Amino acid sequence: MLVRQRVAEIMDDPLLDEGLHRAALKGLEQLNAIGNSKMIIASKIEKVARTFAAAEKPLRVLDLACGAGDQAIALSKYFASKNLPVEIHGLDISDTAVAYAQARYQNCVQSCGAIGKCTFSRLDVIDDQLPNGFDVIITSLFTHHLDPAQIIALLAKMAAGARHIIMVNDLERSLTNLWGVTLATRLVTSSPVVHHDGPASVRAAFTAAEMLQMALDAGLHNASVSRQFPCRILLTAEGKEKNVAV
Repeated sequence: MLVRQRVAEIMDDPLLDEGLHRAALKGLEQLNAIGNSKMIIASKIEKVARTFAAAEKPLRVLDLACGAGDQAIALSKYFASKNLPVEIHGLDISDTAVAYAQARYQNCVQSCGAIGKCTFSRLDVIDDQLPNGFDVIITSLFTHHLDPAQIIALLAKMAAGARHIIMVNDLERSLTNLWGVTLATRLVTSSPVVHHDGPASVRAAFTAAEMLQMALDAGLHNASVSRQFPCRILLTAEGKEKNVAV
């Protein structure tokens, strides 16, 4: 068993050079695209979106700690291709990440064809109150940055804010995943930030059993955790309105 070791990640440094930050965001975007991370959660969101479409209502999705916005934008394109009305709003503590995500979305609007509504803004999702009115709340590759007490509080906040579903997608800590992520970061991107932060993320991540226990500690007694390829786990739980199957 790989013992959890949380070390400072370079991208968490508020003084990180903006050029290095943007290059790292691009590198992470490439890794997520290869891993097709959007499909880890898209199928579950799609079930709810079809229910909403039948009622002629858009499904509202909140993406916490959205980083480069690649997941939000990929999901927006995916649901637009399915003719499903889904509105996605991404939140991140970094002004650089928010600006990057907004610019990338505008480029997609002009060049990618069908794409749904996608917006971004700055918010500290740990210390600030989450906005109201969202049906689904998701977060990806974020919880490994946090201590267990912070994760428990965040899960409770997400469950209280989401009408139907919350989902947490992150790396799983294991030696196999450490080797895999270390190799992938060096093959896919030249960013030294990603070369450091990728393996550091695996070392700081949690196992499926640990994630499930934190969900139970947060009061999410309907939560489940599944392993996802590559190197990921997905926690799924019901929101405050429990009338849509997950």
